[in-house]
Amino acid sequence: MAIDDTLTRDITRLMQDAGFRRFVWRLLEQAGIYHSSFRSDALQMARCEGRREQGLMLLDLISTLCPDEYLLMQQEAANERRERDARQRAERAGNGNE
Repeated sequence: MAIDDTLTRDITRLMQDAGFRRFVWRLLEQAGIYHSSFRSDALQMARCEGRREQGLMLLDLISTLCPDEYLLMQQEAANERRERDARQRAERAGNGNE
């Protein structure tokens, strides 16, 4: 995929913003790039694979243009997930469900 200079500048600038990195991470998750798109129904699988392909193209763009920000985005997502899990455990413990 040919990447023009304007797109390179835009993506690089946007990936400096934590809110944009959260948005991109959610797009990647929703695209299903981190799991199989297999479905027993062929049409559902084709739809999932199309979404996954778009996510993989975004991932390639981000990781090529700004690999440091991509790694930062992964770390931020992992931290957010740990904090969310800790909150949920604390809420369950507070409700006596653990």
